[in-house]
Amino acid sequence: RCFPVTIGQRKDGLWVAKVKDPRSGKYSTKYRKTQAAANKVRLEMLEAISNQQPVTTSNMLFADFLNYWLDNHLTHSGRRRRAEGTQYDYASQIRCHIAPALGKYRLDEITQVHIETFLNKKAETYAEESVRGYASTTSAIFRDACKLRLIRVNPCQDVARHRGLNAAKTPAVDSVKAQALLERLGNSTLGTVAAVIATTACRTGEALGMRWCDLDLESEQPTWVVRQTLSIDRHGRERLGETT
Repeated sequence: RCFPVTIGQRKDGLWVAKVKDPRSGKYSTKYRKTQAAANKVRLEMLEAISNQQPVTTSNMLFADFLNYWLDNHLTHSGRRRRAEGTQYDYASQIRCHIAPALGKYRLDEITQVHIETFLNKKAETYAEESVRGYASTTSAIFRDACKLRLIRVNPCQDVARHRGLNAAKTPAVDSVKAQALLERLGNSTLGTVAAVIATTACRTGEALGMRWCDLDLESEQPTWVVRQTLSIDRHGRERLGETT
């Protein structure tokens, strides 16, 4: 019997094996680092179909689901499209923090204890706002896993709030240090961007997305209307997005 099968390589180097289950009409996708590994998992999925077993089994690694989520759920939350900056933040958090800590576990075996341990570790070295971001992103991912009926309960739903490092340990840059930094950078491109951020308290992406048409320098009180941001996506490409 013939089953629709797709295998290919993504731009980030991962290999994708995709098989359609003729009984449910749904596709199952798994990710591997090499073509050989992708071919192996493809054969395993085909064998599961032939033996009338579910293709999307409980032994899916969380790392595989993270790759699936980045490909299929990163850009939207329900019907609402996420801003480019939010997409970049989510992808960065997954790549640099969530996947290294939790990717080795099976999707269905991750519990509240795993999440608490992960966030407690991050709270030792990161500010409270960053830790809240990791918690929010992780919860959103597991929420989608629940909607797909891959797990029954979101392990993040009862996770306690983690405070992270307090303000005393992560002081803001004062005016003296800011001035010293600007003098050190001088009239370089980086110095110009730093000066815009220091004087307007804007975000980095907003400063990089500034255009002449957004400035009104002829009025009595010059103004800048922030209309777009410039960020780098998870494939290293520049992305312009509207502000939210």
